[in-house]
Amino acid sequence: MPPYFLPDQLLVGKDDCSPTSVEFDGPDPNTVSFSCADLMGAAFLEVFVPVTVTDTFGNSFTCNSQIILLNDNCMTAPLASVTGQLMRESNIGVPDATIQVSSDMMDTTVNTIEHGYYVLPELEMYQDYTITPSSDVDPSNGVNTLDLILIARHILALETLDSPYKIIAADANRSGNISIADMLDLSRLILNIESSFPNNTSWRFIDSHYEFNDPTQPLNDTFPESMLLPNLEQSFNDMDFIAVKTGDVNNSATLSNFTQQGDTREDNSLTIQLEDQLMQAGESYVFEFKVKEFQQLLGYQFTLDFDPSLIEFEGIEEDRSDPILGLSEQNFGLSELQDGKIRTNWFHPQVLNLVDETTLFAIRFKAKTEIPISRVITINSSALAAEAYDVNQDKLAIDLEFTELPNEVTTFKLYQNRPNPFQDLTIIPFLLPKEGLASLRIMDVSGRIVYEQEQNYQVGYHEVIIEKSNLPENGLFFYQLKIGKQEATKKMMLSH
Repeated sequence: MPPYFLPDQLLVGKDDCSPTSVEFDGPDPNTVSFSCADLMGAAFLEVFVPVTVTDTFGNSFTCNSQIILLNDNCMTAPLASVTGQLMRESNIGVPDATIQVSSDMMDTTVNTIEHGYYVLPELEMYQDYTITPSSDVDPSNGVNTLDLILIARHILALETLDSPYKIIAADANRSGNISIADMLDLSRLILNIESSFPNNTSWRFIDSHYEFNDPTQPLNDTFPESMLLPNLEQSFNDMDFIAVKTGDVNNSATLSNFTQQGDTREDNSLTIQLEDQLMQAGESYVFEFKVKEFQQLLGYQFTLDFDPSLIEFEGIEEDRSDPILGLSEQNFGLSELQDGKIRTNWFHPQVLNLVDETTLFAIRFKAKTEIPISRVITINSSALAAEAYDVNQDKLAIDLEFTELPNEVTTFKLYQNRPNPFQDLTIIPFLLPKEGLASLRIMDVSGRIVYEQEQNYQVGYHEVIIEKSNLPENGLFFYQLKIGKQEATKKMMLSH
């Protein structure tokens, strides 16, 4: 690199005090030399050269000359490659996480790929770098009521969490200790009362090379959640991190490259019973959910799915629940009522047995039409996975069982179809006071029969589904039900 020549205006200094030009202080500043070594492989370098002048009276002044060195013909800095992996302690990689690498000269990010691997862009050597992973998506992934059971048992010293990473996962509020407050945060997430962790991220990533001072007390350590590469002098292929899913202490989170194998026992289940009855429009009813064969259980969770067009939620009847359970409105997530979904869970750190027909909980609904309870409500996994947990912490299925409707039906009744008007399909409900052959006819406005079916029915409530394809065209129709000498007719509309 050739010498650098100072600007002409710095070669001569003058002031109003001296009859002659002032002199430069120090060695001759005509030239200042730089070499490729000064660049240290960088594409450019900004430097400042101080210049001091002094007059005959001893007055002096210093100014800085800014110099930007451009790397025109020096060799580029040698490059190093850095790769690593984000993986759970079970050796399952975590894809789609963000890896940030930063230095004084650059700041960029890459995403982990399949099995959690990442490859950083080639890095110029002889600089200091920091590698920081992050991911704050899908906080509820892997968080369920079994996690609450395991954390509660850990707090009570009934069964300790067996790895430092599970203990870190249990610290949901990132307070540095495990307490009831963590369980409350997790429970609110499970029930969809909250959609994220107030004081934590969905994932945390810990330097895999780090050794805890006491693996049973990892929260006492300031463990590294990033890696420092000072004065990078070589390539690395083991910049790995252990991924910790907040709240997931049983490692049940599902990842895009790995399908978690379910272990729900179908040969054994928790049965919840509900008495069926024919509801009347405008009347309120308390649905009491009772247990059957509730033995050696630690907890449960499920979605209570109902049809909001047929019944309306009115409230939780806390005083109906058996006191031994300690259930309250806090055990229910009501944020999805408009979709007809109620999330609920319960757990206990030690196994519990209940006699048959013990009331778990009760909910009050108002009927919008005349219909049996069994037609409007079910238990499923649509919002929260339906599963119970036994003494061995195995998952059990949950079944909803209805008692039979009373046979003392004395009324013949044809109900209004629902929905009405309809576009794709509609349901025609009816009530029969006796067993026999019943016929259902649908007629257009001219009286022409466009659909007909006959079938033997038992005493009680029944429904027939009519699809758009069963009718010749859109418009007004009449449907008629007949059994013996009894018959009834109503209108329905097929719309566009």
